[in-house]
Amino acid sequence: DEGHRLIVRRVPPIARLRMLLARFRPVAVAVVVFVPSLVAAQAFPRATDGIAMPRARLTIRGGADAPRAQGGFWDAATDQLTLSRTGLGAPSVAAEFGVALGSRVEVTLGAGVSHRTTGSSYRRFVDTQNAEIEQRTALQRVPVVAGMRVNLLAPGWRAGSMSPRRVVPYFAAGGGMLHWRLRQTGDFVDFRDLGVVAGTYTASGWAPTGFGAAGVDVAMGARTVLALDARYTVARGRLGAEFPGTGTLDLASVAVTAGVGWRF
Repeated sequence: DEGHRLIVRRVPPIARLRMLLARFRPVAVAVVVFVPSLVAAQAFPRATDGIAMPRARLTIRGGADAPRAQGGFWDAATDQLTLSRTGLGAPSVAAEFGVALGSRVEVTLGAGVSHRTTGSSYRRFVDTQNAEIEQRTALQRVPVVAGMRVNLLAPGWRAGSMSPRRVVPYFAAGGGMLHWRLRQTGDFVDFRDLGVVAGTYTASGWAPTGFGAAGVDVAMGARTVLALDARYTVARGRLGAEFPGTGTLDLASVAVTAGVGWRF
């Protein structure tokens, strides 16, 4: 219809973050109402209680990050190529710094990186020499997030014996921004004439992200712990002209990591 025009406007990352936060507004209200009372109820024990409470924590973890891989790009890639939805499961490294607001509540700041490059070929096409038409796909994710962590047990120790609490389970949630980069390089089929062309296609950007996590700290000494963590991250990137017809890129993933934490 010549009387109507569709105008597509790219939403800036900050605006998308605001939209994401708006979706979680009921959760934010609950946090604002609930956390102060929780902090007050779990205030640091007095010195006369004989408990020495750590006030900060640094944790470094490593493990595996498995993308959910749903939606336009992944549907097309896994249908046309031998790329699997789990094929970009990546090793990951993360660091987190936490400051205690009370005996069980911490505010946290963290960052991480996961990267994986995997090979593939077309499922239904070969070249004129009956050789596979091959390419490589690389995906990198770098989240930078802040959040709130609630320890189900106070992670302190008794000053006299320096005996820490052995096991401290926790839940955590938060959000921030995630920088992502998708790159495909190799040989590709041009479906206009079924020719094979070499090329490199790249898209990257910042996307709003949120996460939920659960884990446990297991004491290995007076101030060191074995940190076990599982978290689900949600994010969605916007693909550009180099990936036509694929829309947005699903960046959600599940990460399982283990590492070492220091309390001080």
